[in-house]
Amino acid sequence: MLRALGIIWRDLRFAWRGFMRGPGFLAVAVVTLALGIGANSAIFTVLNAVVLRPLPYPQADRLVRVTGAFTVLNLPDIGISPPELADYRDRSQLFDGIAGVYPINANLTEVDEPERVEVLLVSPSYFDVLGASPELGRLFGPEDNAPGITEVVVISDALWRRRFGASPTAIGRKLRIDNDWYTVVGVLPESFRHPGRSLLTDVEVWAPANFRAAPFPVPPTRGGYFMTGAIARLAPGMSFDEAQQRLTAFGARLPAEFPNDYPARSGWAPSIVRLQDDLVGRVKRALLILCGAVGFVLLIACANIANLLLARASGRQRELALRRALGSSRLRVLSLLMAESLLLAVLGGAAGMCLAVWLVDALVALVPAGLPRAHEIGVDTRVLLFTALVALATPFVFGVLPAWHCSNADVHDALKEGSRGTAGARRVLRSTLIVAEVALALVLLVGAGLLVRSFWRLQQVDIGFDPSHVLTARLWLPQPNDPSTGPYFRHEPRVALYEEILRRARA
Repeated sequence: MLRALGIIWRDLRFAWRGFMRGPGFLAVAVVTLALGIGANSAIFTVLNAVVLRPLPYPQADRLVRVTGAFTVLNLPDIGISPPELADYRDRSQLFDGIAGVYPINANLTEVDEPERVEVLLVSPSYFDVLGASPELGRLFGPEDNAPGITEVVVISDALWRRRFGASPTAIGRKLRIDNDWYTVVGVLPESFRHPGRSLLTDVEVWAPANFRAAPFPVPPTRGGYFMTGAIARLAPGMSFDEAQQRLTAFGARLPAEFPNDYPARSGWAPSIVRLQDDLVGRVKRALLILCGAVGFVLLIACANIANLLLARASGRQRELALRRALGSSRLRVLSLLMAESLLLAVLGGAAGMCLAVWLVDALVALVPAGLPRAHEIGVDTRVLLFTALVALATPFVFGVLPAWHCSNADVHDALKEGSRGTAGARRVLRSTLIVAEVALALVLLVGAGLLVRSFWRLQQVDIGFDPSHVLTARLWLPQPNDPSTGPYFRHEPRVALYEEILRRARA
């Protein structure tokens, strides 16, 4: 083993000295390889954070989202109603815990400048289901949801730092949210995010709700308000498939108990989906396609380097032939040539990793707001291992064929610099590599062309009006249907305000 390592080290040193005699070749090869490896590492970093990495909750694989569907009406995801939430919690015995969630946008005032924040109304069991712990203060529970007690909220780390300067005195402070007063009782860790689809931004305020307050009627009807989300943790020993089967059986009993709320013509049925699949399922396919595209880029880079190695070998024809004539075996020459490829891979992999770090920062700045788990994107041990494996695999892609061809060249022909046989075989191999390179590039070109064509067709869609010189603006009023939110809780004053704003804007 030590002897083999010594031979490899000697070959690597010899390869380095050879590259230093022609640094131009080394620079071109390393840059080409770095671009291919860097692009793959950057996209894998996104894929790893968004799709492959488990959700940051204890036993995240047991978390599910509970919803329903009107199959006959082709409505596959309608949520659940508040009474169904109580049924699943108290009667189904399927879940170790279940929590309802309902997002709203609200105006936050009384602390610095007013701002619009996303508030999540949740069951008191929400944090227990997710296994969350506070960074400061405490989390709310059932005791905070009784009528007549002080309204409390838990806020995000970002809101705590932005509005309270990360001061511990934020605990016990009052927040005015849509004209209602709430007491801050806890701050969540910076790493905590709500595992769901936000309306506009990340959730920054969590408030306990029994789902009998606004925006729900009192008491809520069973069949008229299928808009509550629900997150649940499967009961111990309950598999996902078993839970789905038992939920289907349980749901089949509800239409019999409440026929007016579940008409047969709707085809209502409950269902569960793994929380991670629900969160990233929309982007998983797109990211995998993108990984395939950058994989083609790496293959093209490897074909380029293979051609460069063949071109470089034409100038070393006599050197390699002399090695063979002086007693070196074909395997020894092959080992020497593969050491050169390995050195290129190591240098290209290191440069590619540095490039990937920069590309990841650029991707994070450019990702759309709706990309789930975007805040988790970053280089970690798995990304470093992936980059190392890709870098170590590339010599077998771009180095084996040139090394095998050069080590198997006939010594007598190779010593004749103008040998037609050696030059002809080299031309055939280079032509084959060029054809493969063009084919791979053509696949990417066709894909890019189809993407541009789709984008152009979307741009040509008639949207029903002329968008030239048209601007949009947002005006956030307090939550409707709640008299405590001031004069604009009713429909008529809200419409009158909008009309007055439009009249003044036109003036």
